[in-house]
Amino acid sequence: MTQITVRYHFEELTLPGFSTGMMLYGFADLIPNGNDIETFDIEDIKLEGKWLARPYGRDGNTLSSCLFAEIAKVLFNDKSPHGRLAAIEWADAVEKMKEAA
Repeated sequence: MTQITVRYHFEELTLPGFSTGMMLYGFADLIPNGNDIETFDIEDIKLEGKWLARPYGRDGNTLSSCLFAEIAKVLFNDKSPHGRLAAIEWADAVEKMKEAA
């Protein structure tokens, strides 16, 4: 199976509870969610020039990992504008890959 990755660029992404007090710009690399190619997981997130740390173990309480987790929540939420767009971009990429196969 062909590996699929989508780089989802976001601008003015806001986090719940911060409204427009915090607008984030960057991108997230979307990958298949395990064996389920129809849904995505997030491999990496970069804000401007800074890669964010994934929230694992002891490192899960750093600002970087907390931002990763909060941005991921927004992108996984298909009721949020960025979540809808990420889901659409993922579905389009999956459809193109299936057509090419």
